[in-house]
Formats: sequence, structure tokens, C-alpha cells
Amino acid sequence: MKFTSACVYAPRAPVHLARHEGDPMARILLIDDNATLRALLQAQLEEAGHEVCEAASGAEGARLYAERGADLILCDLVLPDKDGLETVRQLCQGGGARVIAMTGEADLSSASLLRAAEQLGAVRSLRKPFAVEELLAAVRGALGEG
Repeated sequence: MKFTSACVYAPRAPVHLARHEGDPMARILLIDDNATLRALLQAQLEEAGHEVCEAASGAEGARLYAERGADLILCDLVLPDKDGLETVRQLCQGGGARVIAMTGEADLSSASLLRAAEQLGAVRSLRKPFAVEELLAAVRGALGEG
């Protein structure tokens, strides 16, 4: 299976730079293998004023983060190519990335997956399906805005 990514922001230095008027609120990397969900989340995040880069796999997401940086990463925990928890661990290594972990697993394993992601460094977690308001509140909280 071939994965592709779409980035709508130009490469810039990672995080912690002063924002200027007209700049987006945050640069967000969205990692999820579900193209429909990525498109929906991207639309909501862009409507809220953020720039969004998307990746369809954990390996692709880790590569994009290393190349382009991001203020925040939304990462699914069930990915086709690489364990989502391993992706979270890799992204949080060194304390550089702020990650919101997401999962849609329907059984009790979703709670333990989300707890494990937080233990590995995720700053927030969301269980799918979630409301837009939940998503935006988690993003604001992870960015220290609410």
C-alpha cells in the first residue's frame, strides 16, 4: 500500500517562534490512516485558523515532523505501518513534540492505549468519535491556550 502526504505549510523552524499578525494560530501535523477523517479534521482545524500538514502513516508523520516541525501533532494510535504508541514515543522523545493521541478502538483497549500514550508523553488524548468542540478544546489545551 502506498501512502501520500499533503502539506499546506512551508517548512519553518520547529515550534516556539513568535507569531506575527496574520500568522496561523498553530502548525498542526495530523497523522491518521483514514483519509476521510483526515480531510474532516483538516477542514475543522483550518477553519479554526490553524495550518495543517497530514500524513497517512506513522513513519511518514515522523519524517514530516523531523523535516518541517509542528506546534502540535494529532496522532492516531492504530496505524498500518508502525505501532501508534511507538510513533508517539518517537515524536515525544526529547520533549520536543506536543502530541494529542487519538484512537477509535471500540473495546476496553482504547482506554489503555490512550493511557499508555499519555505515559509516553502525549499531552492530551481523544477517543473517536469525538465532537468538533472536543477536538478544538483539546488543541487549545495542548497549545496552552485554554
